[in-house]
Amino acid sequence: MNPIPFLALAAVASAYGVATDRLNQKFDTMPQPVLTSYAAQASGDLAVYDVLSHGAEPLEQPLCQGNLELAATLTNDFAEMPVAQTLTEDGLAMQLWSSTLMGTWTLVHKGDDGMSCIVSSGTGWTTQSSPEDVFDAEILAS
Repeated sequence: MNPIPFLALAAVASAYGVATDRLNQKFDTMPQPVLTSYAAQASGDLAVYDVLSHGAEPLEQPLCQGNLELAATLTNDFAEMPVAQTLTEDGLAMQLWSSTLMGTWTLVHKGDDGMSCIVSSGTGWTTQSSPEDVFDAEILAS
């Protein structure tokens, strides 16, 4: 069995973990997610998939910042850039930020009041990824 895909997955997971830790430090005044640590079983046979299948619990409140501050955070911490934007059926302005370097994406609601809120985020973004797929899967009607 070729170990390279597993090593690549571990490297992406590690980079994403470091990036989210840096992001959490910047949101010290906002509600923080519950972080869970995982210890290897006595057998020592803990697979990367075992760790990735147990994510942190979701936030009850979205993370919000001023438009420019959130843009700087996504650019500096995740190497993300805006790739698409759309309006929901309810007239909400949504922006999709992504990074092929980090393999991450972030869906942001950009409010008329100068505030932006992270609606959703994920991993697995590549040069072949489609913004429409993210918009279709993540935008919920109110």
